[in-house]
Amino acid sequence: MRKYSRKGFTLTELVVVLVILAIIGGIAIPFAMKYMKLAEFRENEANAKTIYLAAESELTWYRTSGKWKDFRKEVVREGKRNDTFDDARKDKLKGRIYAITLGGKESREENAGSGELVLKLLEDNSYDKDFLNASITIELDIETGQVYSAFYATRCDGLSYDGNDDEILNITAAGDNRSYDNRRDRLLGYYSVEDVTNVVELKPVRLKVTAINLVNSETLSLNWSSNSRHDNLDVEFHITFYKKEGDKAKGERLFSTVIDRSELRGKGLGKDGNTMVHLKLEGQEDAGTGKNKDLGEWAFPLTYQETGQNGRFSLVLDGMMSAKLMESLKAETPDTQGVGDDGLALLREYSTSITRYAGLSKAGSEIPELAQLARPQDICAEIKVQPTYRNMDLDAREYHASSPVTSNVENTMFASVAKTEGGSLEAKVTRFRHLSNIRYCGEEAIFRLDSRNMDWTAAGTGLFDLEELNSVGGDVRSVQTIRWKQVNSQEDGKVLDFPSIGVLGK
Repeated sequence: MRKYSRKGFTLTELVVVLVILAIIGGIAIPFAMKYMKLAEFRENEANAKTIYLAAESELTWYRTSGKWKDFRKEVVREGKRNDTFDDARKDKLKGRIYAITLGGKESREENAGSGELVLKLLEDNSYDKDFLNASITIELDIETGQVYSAFYATRCDGLSYDGNDDEILNITAAGDNRSYDNRRDRLLGYYSVEDVTNVVELKPVRLKVTAINLVNSETLSLNWSSNSRHDNLDVEFHITFYKKEGDKAKGERLFSTVIDRSELRGKGLGKDGNTMVHLKLEGQEDAGTGKNKDLGEWAFPLTYQETGQNGRFSLVLDGMMSAKLMESLKAETPDTQGVGDDGLALLREYSTSITRYAGLSKAGSEIPELAQLARPQDICAEIKVQPTYRNMDLDAREYHASSPVTSNVENTMFASVAKTEGGSLEAKVTRFRHLSNIRYCGEEAIFRLDSRNMDWTAAGTGLFDLEELNSVGGDVRSVQTIRWKQVNSQEDGKVLDFPSIGVLGK
């Protein structure tokens, strides 16, 4: 018979194990607590940097838009001046640094005073819902209009220059109060203009037009892009058109306009879409007023191809319209929606062709700059990029405006135009748009068909047409739905008819 013995831990062994576990716990738990505390401090440091960059981005826009002076008055009235600098910085910064603070228990609805100013600098940025559930202080240099420093703390009720470090953390600039070790112990995140890394990140960027091309094909289109980092939502483009022989130094321009995608987005310019947008045009300087002549607002087809960084614009100056579109614009019926009942006014405003300017001239217009475009005219475009600082998210970089860039030269109506020995025009026709524009030439000319492969059903051939909107009471054609349609598009299963040109028989 076998005998089994039951063995287990003795009391001494259990005591030894418990002592070992206690020692390990005594060592590990403080390390774990210290690690978690350090992780929270580092997160507060990162959040302080985020606050700094967001506020600096907003202030940059304030400075460039002329709103800084009014905001400065509010800062001086509601903020608290920092007079706690030591001798090394006291003279340099005396009376310049003001703090605006958002307390830890203040919400967006309950906030008032300097906390409201903090929210003004941060409200245009997107954060997690708990991001502002902290104590935040932003120090501003009222002399330069820039952010001097930013604080972010989570385990306190507020920040103050005379805080007791119990419920209110002290952020005085005296001594080592803002040193890394001191702040780490108090979990006080801090980011300052004196940080070398920050100086590098805020290095100004020179804006530039990265591509510009005036394309004379089935449409006369100005195409361009820039080096904006935010898909061209933070800049505006100042575009001026000149005659080829025009002297830009003398200001002999045809017209100029400004394109701001951020503003146009709210007026119909969608993602990757071709939309008629209204642009304000200005002409030559008026000798009487000293201001550029107001040429009114005109609708242009504008396409934007979004890429996520710096997409491409295409502004159409001239393009063929379908017969249906032309008749709809000419018609004086209640079904035509636009800027009144005058069909000719609609045709002139919404036409996709430069011939609309000829219509204005014949109507007794005092806009000779635009009327010139209704004749075969060699033109070029100049573009300059200006910062607007909209839609920059947390990117606080500062821009410098670009130098003006000039496009190639193209003709407004044909492939090219030259004078014959007899003084008449000799125009080249290489596209269907050029063929269509023969009806508008208005003077004796010899037209030379240079392309033997003009195929109406070829890829890329097309014209502007109206889309039909279904509504109660029948179909409604709206000038707001003018779209480019390729002739061989399979969307409606049919080839678009070529617009009839009665003068070709002559």
